[in-house]
Amino acid sequence: MLNIFLSVLPVISMFLLGYILQRFHFFRAESIPDIKKIVVAIGLPCLLFQAFSSLQLQAKFLIVIGLVFGVCSVMVWLGHLLAKPLKMSSPYFPLLLGGFETGMLGYAIFLAVYGMPELDKLALIDLGQVVFVFFVLMAMLMKLRDGTQHPAQLVRMFLTSPVIIAIFLGVLVSLLKGRVSAPDARIVTYVKTLVSMLGNLTVPLICLTLGYEFRVDFDMARIALKTIAIRSALLITVVLLLNKVVFARLLGLDYMYEYAALTMFLLPPPFVIALFLRDDDHANRHYVVNTLSFSTLVSIALFLLAMTLYR
Repeated sequence: MLNIFLSVLPVISMFLLGYILQRFHFFRAESIPDIKKIVVAIGLPCLLFQAFSSLQLQAKFLIVIGLVFGVCSVMVWLGHLLAKPLKMSSPYFPLLLGGFETGMLGYAIFLAVYGMPELDKLALIDLGQVVFVFFVLMAMLMKLRDGTQHPAQLVRMFLTSPVIIAIFLGVLVSLLKGRVSAPDARIVTYVKTLVSMLGNLTVPLICLTLGYEFRVDFDMARIALKTIAIRSALLITVVLLLNKVVFARLLGLDYMYEYAALTMFLLPPPFVIALFLRDDDHANRHYVVNTLSFSTLVSIALFLLAMTLYR
């Protein structure tokens, strides 16, 4: 466990640094969203382009993508089913059970332990939930906020997302590799170096902004931790079954896919949920933001424990 903890320690340290900077009001309030734009529009797409361009594509990966999408959808359905008996009154409770914050946390902690050569495994596992977030979760969030859904807007957001464009380009490069003549080696080296340097911005900027925005209200701790406990219990059960029955036995995937899946299934719900709340909906905003904040800490702790014990 010590080796894994030491691998993740720089990530935790940058998270704490971000929190310390918040206490000193180091950044203006409007600066943090701009820093996150660098991550979402430049750093993370470069990271994902590298991951998908190195991925050896196989037909069975479609099963993985479909399964992850299905799990996310079923989790939301279970949330609706369990809300009343578990006395969870917020309409956002079911939505907090589906999806994962891979972009703003998962890649950072997975990279810290397993490095860039293994990132394509997590990127593939993540793809199913990315589709879920864009076409299911965001549609439900719009319905709760506006009373209606906007399918055309969802499709436009999906097709113009820098992350999605980077994934498509990475897959295209992977498919064309060895089938078309490569350009001048110096150009290839330049592009690889540039993309790598921009991708390297991702982890430190993510950790600093997460730490800077970290806020908890301990009066809301009980309901937030109850949500996290329900979510974690269900998802850990599901991922253990997926890993041992589907990935290992039926599909015969490399063992690193199991660690990638375990990493993702321990992550917090997507942070995008907080962006779709109405400004005047103070009770639900309080509940969602605190659940996401507590979940970030719990996820890091569970990740350290799981990566040590899982075999």
